[in-house]
Amino acid sequence: EAQLMEFFLKRYYADRSDIPAEILLSHLPEGLEVLQSWLQAEKGRKVRLRVPQRGDKKSLLDMVINNATLLWQEKHEKEQENQAILKQLSQVLDLEIIPQRIECYDISHLGGEETVASMVVFTRGMADRKAYRRFKMKVDQNDDFASLSEALQRRFKRAREGDPAFLPEPDLILIDGGAGQVNAVYKVLQEMQVDIPLFSLAKKNEEIYRPGPAFPVRLSRRDEALQLLQRLRDEAHRFAIEYNRQR
Repeated sequence: EAQLMEFFLKRYYADRSDIPAEILLSHLPEGLEVLQSWLQAEKGRKVRLRVPQRGDKKSLLDMVINNATLLWQEKHEKEQENQAILKQLSQVLDLEIIPQRIECYDISHLGGEETVASMVVFTRGMADRKAYRRFKMKVDQNDDFASLSEALQRRFKRAREGDPAFLPEPDLILIDGGAGQVNAVYKVLQEMQVDIPLFSLAKKNEEIYRPGPAFPVRLSRRDEALQLLQRLRDEAHRFAIEYNRQR
């Protein structure tokens, strides 16, 4: 624990200018004097590390520890819940693995001229906003099939060039649309030799399509796997139209 505390304090205060004069801890770190000297040098004045034993500061520290424990438990429970839903999704879609990274794509138009494709990412069942991307379209502005195809081409071209902004590649791709959209995009992925499961979600009846003949997967509206795909689809739509609203 002493080593972990030392590691945490070094990482946390490495690039911070707001180092306090007193830092309350649950236990002292390893290399206390060296660490304290380093903090003082960073701050430019005395810094004290201490473990309060009684009084208001002890009560404050106990409250912080209790809140942190509760937050960790909630996060852990949510992660377990998400993994169960992802496992259910993999079974419904007959996937070989549980998809930890899912990407969803949507197209938005502004007066038939400004067309943008959105790429949103859910990692382990949660929105991963730092991984979101947008593509301003270069093809025919009114052709959603061509726009989706261009977006996927550009996304995987950047990944194959080693661009860290487009890595890692997804375990599952979802697009907004029906059989036509999923087959158009599948053709592009085949040409690029991208072997990643691809599905589309059609708004009208919330049907899930895979490449090939139009035999959709239909799930109950209460199905949590479907609800996850709906959240992805709706988030991709929101992220796409947000760009055009800001223009």
